[in-house]
Amino acid sequence: MDNEEFRNPAQEYREIPFWSWNDLLDPDELRRQIRLMREGGWGGFFIHSRAGLRTPYMGPDWLACVRAAVDEARSYGLQAWLYDEDKWPSGYAGGASVTGNPEYRAKRLVCKIDARPNLLAERIATFRAREIDGVLQDICPDPAPRLAREDDRLIQFYPSVMALGNEIFNDYTYVDLLNADAVAAFLNSTHAVYAGEIGAEFGRVVPGIFTDEPCFQFHRYIYGEFGYQADDLAVPWTGDLPEFFRAANGYDLLPHVPCLFFDAGDYHKVRYDFYRTVTRMFVERFTKQVYRWCKQHGLQFTGHFMGEDTLLWQIPWVGAVMPHLALMNIPGIDKLGRSVNDFDAGMVLTLKQLDSIACQTGKRRALCENYGCSGQNFSHAGRKWIGDWAYVLGVNLNNPHMALYSMAGERKRDCPPNLFFQQPWWPENRLISDYFARLSYLLSMGDRRVDILVIHPISSAWAAYRPGAAAPVIRLDQALNGLLLQLMQLQRDFHLGDEQLMERGEPCEAHVTIDENGPRFVVGRMAYRLIIVPPSITLSQNTSRLLAEFAAAGGKVLVQEPLPTLIDGREPVAPVLPDNAIVTSNGNLSDALDQHLPFDVRIAGHPQIWAHHREAGGQHIYFLANIDPDRHCQATVQVRCRGRVQAWDAATGAVCDLRARTHDDLTEIDLDFAPAGSHLFVIDSTQAPRQETDRPQAVQAGKVLANHWRIGLNEPNALILDTVQIQIEGMDWSSPMHVLDAQQVAARAGTGSCYQLRYWFDTEEALTGAVCLVMETPQQFAISVNGQELDTCPDRGWWIDPAFRQTEITRFVQIGRNEVHVMGKFNRSTEFESVYITGEFGVTSRLVRQENRLTGQIFDRYAPEYGLRSLPHSVSGDGARFPQIDLTSSGFPFFAGRMTLAQQVELPSIASDVHLEIDQLNAALVHVRVNGRHAGTAAWPPHRVKISDYTQVGANMIEIELVGTLRNLLGPHHYAGGDPRRTNPEDFRDKVRWTDDYILTPFGWDQVRLCW
Repeated sequence: MDNEEFRNPAQEYREIPFWSWNDLLDPDELRRQIRLMREGGWGGFFIHSRAGLRTPYMGPDWLACVRAAVDEARSYGLQAWLYDEDKWPSGYAGGASVTGNPEYRAKRLVCKIDARPNLLAERIATFRAREIDGVLQDICPDPAPRLAREDDRLIQFYPSVMALGNEIFNDYTYVDLLNADAVAAFLNSTHAVYAGEIGAEFGRVVPGIFTDEPCFQFHRYIYGEFGYQADDLAVPWTGDLPEFFRAANGYDLLPHVPCLFFDAGDYHKVRYDFYRTVTRMFVERFTKQVYRWCKQHGLQFTGHFMGEDTLLWQIPWVGAVMPHLALMNIPGIDKLGRSVNDFDAGMVLTLKQLDSIACQTGKRRALCENYGCSGQNFSHAGRKWIGDWAYVLGVNLNNPHMALYSMAGERKRDCPPNLFFQQPWWPENRLISDYFARLSYLLSMGDRRVDILVIHPISSAWAAYRPGAAAPVIRLDQALNGLLLQLMQLQRDFHLGDEQLMERGEPCEAHVTIDENGPRFVVGRMAYRLIIVPPSITLSQNTSRLLAEFAAAGGKVLVQEPLPTLIDGREPVAPVLPDNAIVTSNGNLSDALDQHLPFDVRIAGHPQIWAHHREAGGQHIYFLANIDPDRHCQATVQVRCRGRVQAWDAATGAVCDLRARTHDDLTEIDLDFAPAGSHLFVIDSTQAPRQETDRPQAVQAGKVLANHWRIGLNEPNALILDTVQIQIEGMDWSSPMHVLDAQQVAARAGTGSCYQLRYWFDTEEALTGAVCLVMETPQQFAISVNGQELDTCPDRGWWIDPAFRQTEITRFVQIGRNEVHVMGKFNRSTEFESVYITGEFGVTSRLVRQENRLTGQIFDRYAPEYGLRSLPHSVSGDGARFPQIDLTSSGFPFFAGRMTLAQQVELPSIASDVHLEIDQLNAALVHVRVNGRHAGTAAWPPHRVKISDYTQVGANMIEIELVGTLRNLLGPHHYAGGDPRRTNPEDFRDKVRWTDDYILTPFGWDQVRLCW
């Protein structure tokens, strides 16, 4: 580990975002944006085709743009990573891999239950059964059953091929990734084309390629309390699956296929065999084939697989995730949404599967596709909170989702946030990108220190799973999630052992060994001191044997009920678990662990602080993260290590000694954790500890500043116009409606239809300064304001995004009602969007109430009553009801930019250590200036800046520049209750949660104080 490299990490440790290529691409604009990425501290980009792309995917112009991006990346020392699909999921190559051969189209095996004797020509297995009290019984083979009784039922199984015309897949279909030839077609249509164009840069400027959510079955699904669940009776299928199954298991599948759908016959065994087989088939035919191609061509294989968050979700999508991750050079996962530890938004299981594989197979990097769907009100503090959560669980390569090439039209609503130059805070992106680069550097050093192995219960989930009946697997999921959460809350780090991967000859082959410190359960490159078997149904024969060997050597095996009773899904002939296995529950787990395994890290009384420990040549690296985004705490940290303790500050790159105490083999450190705060420190065991000599002095005095501030507007204010009337030629004007609804009216009228739109706004008084009308792609429309055509008005360039064009309309604006009139002819590329009025003015508004506090955000409800007025020059908290500063309710409801608030403060004397602190900052970040000099920036809690070097006795001018986000400008404005945990495109038009009122977030703070 090198202090200088920590301060200035190499490009490989820097964040690499998804770069959304989503419009008609211009090589010059691509080059401009790459230069911005370099300035923003990113290490490169993933070229990612997204919704809105107008340049034909993988066509000559696309490939020319790829070459231009690679060329520009080379000149700036950036990494130009490829992405293997047009949107996602990977495999169909935008349609190219499924057009040549119908056999390549995705397939499923469907179970059809009928009370009529309608035999399907495509059926491959037929059974007869009786339905008693809603349950099928007496299921038996019958190629031509007669339904003589009222309760007789016909059960048929037939392969279903996905039909062409699926909008998700560009009106083609998904691909059969269990078909090796179909996978080869995918590689030939994507990877091989890139090799022909830029193959000389493979392994250099182009380090590798990302695969996104491939799966062996893309089925209809519904969103439920426990994540996504299949809503139909189907299992993955391909043409030669019966032959593959027989070769792997020694018996025919088709006579037993009802066991996959009903609790009939030897169903545990058949389900176990089936999902083990299709998982292996998927690994062999897709993942291994892609990995080998990448290896042959000098590319690193990275990405993530569908269904990684729960046992329930893994089974129908991919079988099991860990065997696929084992074959990736940089394994990865996806983390969506603005929350942690949720079943549908990233679980401990998701991250620890990744961490386990990376460590057990000796991979240095583990990737997280991070932040998608977290909403536009998401910046440095949120990125640090969720990023720290991922890093403490094992990630060390951050892949921000995402940077938009264009925000025109629907593109701006594509799984926000946009994390690129369009955001007001983009010039400060390097603050957070440097933080993660330093954290990635240190957490890529050495090897993980983990003593506990949890046997992954995916095989038990296989044995329990049947389509349409989720409860048995949900019980396993909930029990597993409870165990894994408790381990992290006890600071008892762990890994997961995948039973397939632990078998002989597999990447994580396991064995038992004994050294001077006792028995070790070795899995690949890791060795564990204690094993936990979570609630299970079955273990593999190999796992049962290994547990017996480990226990016989003196190793401790903890088990939780229900205990596994089967081996490979079958009745066992020998005990499944060692006789001396220790039965525990979550209630006594902490005591059991203390009795049988000394702790490595302990932060007593603080379950919200999680720990990550690694060792590099006698230097022990500890990363501790407070995963609670709202709660501050002070904690005493104990680690079982002695030596010189140094704090490595990932925010600044500084390294300094840290106060600590030592006794016996422990080091104790008192640390202050801000909400979502973290600490990174190193103990050098080769150097003697330096004992703490004194305690830091507590804050002794303070001064709360008056909440009355002068306003300095750094950028134009904005009023959004999102309500319109529409008239289709020859028809009456509509009633007022949201502009996205007007889009649907025009679409139903059909391409070629002539339309008119009316937007309007009110002005209370004469305005000073220029006023502009901002429209997206205005060249598509004929536009007038109050009857005056805009074609001769000055173009003020772009605002927010190059597609948002500003036209000055100052001379057309009048007191009272103003009307913006838009005309055109509807076509497939027409997009109706909100119109914006910008300038130096205030916006009248009426705050109705606080709407909600959710996912670390505050939401307020405003009546749909807005107008323009003169620019306010000051803002105050108005006493008991709203004492805080809120610029949203003070004339800036849709503001997206920078604003400076200032006041003069009298200081009778100067302390040696004065800090300015902001409580409940509602902004992306702040810059603090004192007496005209920049004192510092606060981008995440604690929002504290040292200002004592800039203060003076007497009058001091305090200026705080607030930097906002795009949330209040772009919404979703009408989603009652405030932004959900996962903000998706449909949330901007959701009529179930719709309100005509506006849901906005505050912009300001609760209070500012000086402390010394």
